Amino acid sequence: MGVYRLTAASQEFLRTTKGYRSIPMSEIDVQPESRISIRNLPDCAVDGFGRGGGKFLSGDGKWEIEKDFIAFGLTLRIADGGSMSPGIYAGPWIAIRRRSSPHVLEITVGDPDSGESIRYERDSRQ
Repeated sequence: MGVYRLTAASQEFLRTTKGYRSIPMSEIDVQPESRISIRNLPDCAVDGFGRGGGKFLSGDGKWEIEKDFIAFGLTLRIADGGSMSPGIYAGPWIAIRRRSSPHVLEITVGDPDSGESIRYERDSRQ
């Protein structure tokens, strides 16, 4: 649980590799009772080819933890009402990195073989 913010390294990746000019505060709030709130997610994270259009998306929904290869991740069910397309983001879509706290949330950008991803770290003020 907690609020996770886009890392400085991920912001630099978005500027230099994906062409984003300005990056607003981007965060993922993993809440109790399986609720999740995503604010200002770079649009390259939801494009299957990893292309960025310079836009940022938001949405609310539910999360479910799932086993992923050798670790765990979150599959999301995003509800209507935000700028993220409603539906299931599976895979699991958000990988949970580090075995113990503080965990890092990682979203693959485009083709998994590209090695591109963006990372979110838990806000230390919590």
